[in-house]
This record gives sequence, structure tokens and C-alpha cells, in this order.
Amino acid sequence: METMNMVRSMVVIDDNTISNILVTKLVEYEKVTNNLRTFQYAVQALEYLSKAAQYEIHNFPEIIFLDVNMPQMDGWEFLQEYMQLPTEATKNCHLFMLSSSISESDIEKAKNYSVVTDYISKPITREILKDIRKKYF
Repeated sequence: METMNMVRSMVVIDDNTISNILVTKLVEYEKVTNNLRTFQYAVQALEYLSKAAQYEIHNFPEIIFLDVNMPQMDGWEFLQEYMQLPTEATKNCHLFMLSSSISESDIEKAKNYSVVTDYISKPITREILKDIRKKYF
């Protein structure tokens, strides 16, 4: 069995509690990281990431999974704020947009954001995690 590097830190932003639990279990099972934070609200995630960018740049997440459709602040609004964070913090982060719908317009829109690494349809699977680790780590 091949051993892959662990990811330093990972953040999942999804208003679906069950999705967050499943991703957490999958990440633990696949030993992707020992530092996973999940957020149901994008505003809370932004606060966390802003502090990390300011005070713990060495611990800024290497992977962010961002749901497109969420209440209060959706994924697109989150991206607008995220892009204001210091590049020094975000430059080594791979941000993946998540959606349960495969909307061509959303996929095209995601490509317009330089901070978006890729667009993934839910649910996140073992294969998706393995592909990400192989490709980026």
C-alpha cells in the first residue's frame, strides 16, 4: 500500500450536517489530516480563516471544500471575501467548490475564480480524496 503525505490542515464549509459528518469520517479513515475543521456557515469559516491568515499562517488550510448553496452566505459570496485574504496565506491552499447539482453555469463560474482549484459534485468519496492527494500532495 502506498503511503501519502498527510495534509497539514483541512476545512469543510457545508450547511449539511450529515455531509460534514460523512466527510469527517472519510478523512479520518483515509488518514488525510489530523486537523479538520467543519463549518455549517461560511461567515464562521471566514472568521476562522481570517484569524489563521493573520496569526497562524503556517497552519492555514491546504484544502478547503466549499459548498456552493448555503444560507446566509453562499459559496460565491464566500469567494469574494476569501479573495481579500492575504495571498501569502492562501497561495498554498487548494479550494474545491462542492455542489449536489452539476450545473454547467456553476462549473463555468467557478473557473473564473483563480482561487478555485476544481469543482466537485457531492458526495466526496474515497476516490475523490485519493485523487486530490495524488495530484496536489
